[in-house]
Amino acid sequence: MALATVVITTLASAILAAGEGRVTVPRPVLLMYGYDDTLEGGLRNRPTWEKVVEIFTVIEGKAHDPGFVKSLRQRGKVFAYHVSNTIDENHRTVEDFVSAWSEPFGNNLRGELPGGFDAIMIDEFHPYPDGTAASQLQIASLGRLRQRYPERLILASGSPSLGQGDGRYSFDLTLKSIGQFADVYVQENYQRESSPRFDAFELMTKNIDRASPGLMKKTIFALLIAQTPPYNADDNPNLEFSEFLEAQIRSIKSGQLSGQTPGIAYWVFYRSQPETIQSVVQLTAKYFVSLNPPAHR
Repeated sequence: MALATVVITTLASAILAAGEGRVTVPRPVLLMYGYDDTLEGGLRNRPTWEKVVEIFTVIEGKAHDPGFVKSLRQRGKVFAYHVSNTIDENHRTVEDFVSAWSEPFGNNLRGELPGGFDAIMIDEFHPYPDGTAASQLQIASLGRLRQRYPERLILASGSPSLGQGDGRYSFDLTLKSIGQFADVYVQENYQRESSPRFDAFELMTKNIDRASPGLMKKTIFALLIAQTPPYNADDNPNLEFSEFLEAQIRSIKSGQLSGQTPGIAYWVFYRSQPETIQSVVQLTAKYFVSLNPPAHR
């Protein structure tokens, strides 16, 4: 039996059922990437962020204001602190990654945020082929993190290749581990106006469902809303960007499998124009909020 399979099976049997006090996943899962109150001059576009917070249930990024994080909690929403999945000289072992990923759970913001942050977003899981050392490292790290923090929320994003596959290698074990240990999977499907491929949503869902049955129930797609190089999605002057985004959402909602998604995500706030954020808020409310009001704890 492959080591990664052993890790998944062994850790799954060791994790206790979540008890009272466990952080719950908001419904629907409406996630905006890119909050940062440490930017020069303070938080940019604060009025625009306030519009986002009215609708969105998960805010991803970095925060040092305990009042903001607690205000989300009071509304049944979650702040997911951004952590990275990058192998480098300081992150080579399972313990290295678990220590780095779990740091927000112990960060109580000078004592003003008792218990630390409720959730993290691991950015991002890579298409390392099954059986490789890198694949086994990210799988084992996620499993051990789940084992140590069964009461916290773990959100994991995945690169487009991880979701769609490339026909040469299998990434199934990584997807299985995300299905087993993460609370929300954010599948990146970043499209530009100049090269749309709406069928990719359903193709990804078929691959995810095949590799990790049940994972689609907690998978949301992340759309590209950046409008600055080198990530500019608004690159066709003959198209209205808000209409392009709506076409993607309609494609997701109309798919047999992709239509099961419990929400949506957008990358990334700070690379988008205020009018685009306004459109995103309106589209999200139209397609997700009216049918699925957010749950409260």
